[in-house]
Amino acid sequence: MSEPRKIELFISENTVTKCCETDQFHMNMFWHNGQKKLFQGGDEYGNNEIWCHNCESETHLIDKEGVSKNCVDCGKGPLVFEGQDEYEPDPETGDPRCFSCDLKANPERYA
Repeated sequence: MSEPRKIELFISENTVTKCCETDQFHMNMFWHNGQKKLFQGGDEYGNNEIWCHNCESETHLIDKEGVSKNCVDCGKGPLVFEGQDEYEPDPETGDPRCFSCDLKANPERYA
């Protein structure tokens, strides 16, 4: 029997929940073996993605420091995690993309 593959996910220590800015959350993820891809969320559509243990509700994540980023494809920036000019993280690398570039790179998100 071969050794299992190791999958690692790194989240910034500045990442907190949007609802109450706590680091006490869990994020659902699953491996789809047919697509050989790791998905964030309760299913491949991202449903039931992040749960805040303090508020006992679904939520989103934000960067506590408010660090801005630029789009990896077109360079537009600064982009923020949530709000006006927000970025979409690449599903495989996590790199930030503006909405226009993400629409081109990941059209299945918006189908």
